[in-house]
Amino acid sequence: MRAYALFEDDEARIEILKMRKKLEEIDQRIDSRLAPVNTRIETKADKRIVMDMAGEIERLRSEVANLRGQVEVMTNELANSQSRLKDFYIDLDSRLQKLEQDQASGDARNAEAEKKNEIQLAFNAALTLFKEQKYADAELAYNRFLQTYSDSDLASEAHYWLGNAYYAQRNCVKAIQIYQNFTTRFSSSKLAPLALLNTANCQLEQNAKDSALESLEALIQHYPDSEAAGRGKAQLKDLNSVTEEKLTAVRGTE
Repeated sequence: MRAYALFEDDEARIEILKMRKKLEEIDQRIDSRLAPVNTRIETKADKRIVMDMAGEIERLRSEVANLRGQVEVMTNELANSQSRLKDFYIDLDSRLQKLEQDQASGDARNAEAEKKNEIQLAFNAALTLFKEQKYADAELAYNRFLQTYSDSDLASEAHYWLGNAYYAQRNCVKAIQIYQNFTTRFSSSKLAPLALLNTANCQLEQNAKDSALESLEALIQHYPDSEAAGRGKAQLKDLNSVTEEKLTAVRGTE
């Protein structure tokens, strides 16, 4: 369309130049006709020639006026055509820019969706290994997940399940470390109460009863309405009962 429009403009310019050249030729003809008038008129024949010249000059002037009018019309149409063409390309450029922006935005949304799907698949794969009791493989999968997607929304859950993977392998030292790190970083997580309960259980398996009591008390204090807190209260009561029994037994031997 642009090439066609430029072709039309070039043709219009050529026509305008032709008309202007024709006007110059007519002006030259008028000047050549007027030249004898500048000389002295001495005979009737000369007067007749002058009359004929005057009529021809008038016709030429009329033709000149007509041609000038056509030139003005064509010049105006050319200017309007160029203005419309300019407006068209401004509008076209605006539409193309919007289209490119929309496409870029769509590409970004697609890339984000693909990334989320990739993260979810990696998390699900690690969880499947855990459910299949492949705890060592699950441990590796969750560690790899946290290295690759440390800023993802599933990072907190991956931390918790990594602790579970260590706990399932009876690696309580590492499990407690992961659980404590989890409850510090993600204290508002719905899994935080379970992490504290699991911490206490690991500590009991290590015979670190004082540490277990502290973990259970923290669980009941910070998450009193959680299901894990209910279980923690029962465990705390049992621990206190055992402690009381031992104290009674000690007193009885004294």
